[in-house]
Amino acid sequence: MNLERKKALKEAIEAIETGLSALHTIAEDEQEAFDAIPETQQESERAEKIQEWANNLNEAHEEIENICDNLKSMME
Repeated sequence: MNLERKKALKEAIEAIETGLSALHTIAEDEQEAFDAIPETQQESERAEKIQEWANNLNEAHEEIENICDNLKSMME
């Protein structure tokens, strides 16, 4: 890979990492929203949706983080 493409890839990785940070924050906020629901209501449809979103966001974060790590290793 030439220097120009390496630079472009490095910038793309940095952008992905910025997005990952935002995604992590959103996932944490969603989990906190679920945790704030009284235990007696955590099996409600609304609560289950919140938990599902938190789980999905965390899974997406992990997958994207793995992709980012793979991209970084390509640059080595």
